[in-house]
Amino acid sequence: MPKPPFLTRVKLRNYKSIARCDVELGPLGILVGPNGSGKSNFLDALSLVSDALLMPMHRALRERHGLTEVMRRSPERTNSLGIELHFILPDNLQRGRYGFEITSEDKRSFVISREICEIYPADGIGEPVRFEVKAGEIVNTNVALPLPQVLSDRLFL
Repeated sequence: MPKPPFLTRVKLRNYKSIARCDVELGPLGILVGPNGSGKSNFLDALSLVSDALLMPMHRALRERHGLTEVMRRSPERTNSLGIELHFILPDNLQRGRYGFEITSEDKRSFVISREICEIYPADGIGEPVRFEVKAGEIVNTNVALPLPQVLSDRLFL
């Protein structure tokens, strides 16, 4: 069984109680903080990414009682959240990053306004393999393979 990618950095924006965080990870990570400081929300953001890779995003959000429950509530009112993960692929030591931004249109619908994946060459020489989608359109890629059809980015809960 192949090893999973190793997370090296997690960036969150407007996820539950977390306004912004940028955490570098090493081989051993320990979350420490007082009750209500966001430890569980940090882990839930990782779980959301995992779930969204296994099922449609609207279902992963529905399991968390909808986008309004995972989007940060603040006086300055936000309508988007972002998650970005940096990783190392264990088999060939390539580095990469994957991230997305979700924008709320109203209480029942949202748009995956941006999604990006980059894999850098293991030797560090050359351009990364890159795939970027904005508002349902492939806007930046250097992948030569036939690309999958981009599904609608407008989803309803």
